[in-house]
Amino acid sequence: MLASLVAISTLALPTLVRSADDPPPHCVRYFSLEEIKPDLLRKVVGELGTPDAPARIVSGPSTATCRPKLSFLALEIRDDLASKDIARALKKSCRNVEELVWTTFRGVDKTLPSILGVSPQDCVIGMASDMRWFESAGDAKHFYFVPGKLNAESIAKQFTNLFGPFDAGDIGTIAGETLTFALPAAVDAIAAKRAAKAIDKLDGVSQAEIVAGSLMVEIELDCVHASAVPAKEEARGPRFYSKPVADALAKELLALAK
Repeated sequence: MLASLVAISTLALPTLVRSADDPPPHCVRYFSLEEIKPDLLRKVVGELGTPDAPARIVSGPSTATCRPKLSFLALEIRDDLASKDIARALKKSCRNVEELVWTTFRGVDKTLPSILGVSPQDCVIGMASDMRWFESAGDAKHFYFVPGKLNAESIAKQFTNLFGPFDAGDIGTIAGETLTFALPAAVDAIAAKRAAKAIDKLDGVSQAEIVAGSLMVEIELDCVHASAVPAKEEARGPRFYSKPVADALAKELLALAK
């Protein structure tokens, strides 16, 4: 397994009960749309939202020269909407829709070369049939692709084969972080272990365990579906969406209170 670049952050225990007046939480999901109709797309995105929880396009639709019929779309949307329902709605504005997953590498800040006049972005998108989009910022490289065949290991191998001859084949390491949830002293150990077991199965989580009264969650940003909504001051690119982790933990704590 490829090594991860790990950052550590400590999170307060999540609020267990949302007010009915609170807007639904949002995340960002990524799609590839074939032969879009822009006017219809704007209409569909509007219909996917509500007055208190509007959907919006975060990035796109953007098209790469190497895949002229496909457009990349990053969509901020309520996290309780199923991806298949979102895709069904988006299909009203295009010929076909694919939901994408993403993998992020960090650690190498080096300008990628064009190859035989082809841009670095087109080179990366063209290196695999399921790759749909690529962007980089500083030492971060974000790959967006159809789920199934690609993962961090295969992407790194193809990237090295592509750019290695041009002294630019070092992709870095899989981006990751360690989330630490401080648990109240009164939390039952069995319930905490149940939460850790549930969290261990979540998208983007490589390991979850209870350590010295805290829940430690190891994140690996490989083949992830949803991203947290970026704040305006943040750099472009996806990041881990931690709400499902908080939800799984809160579920066990709520069960104890009943």
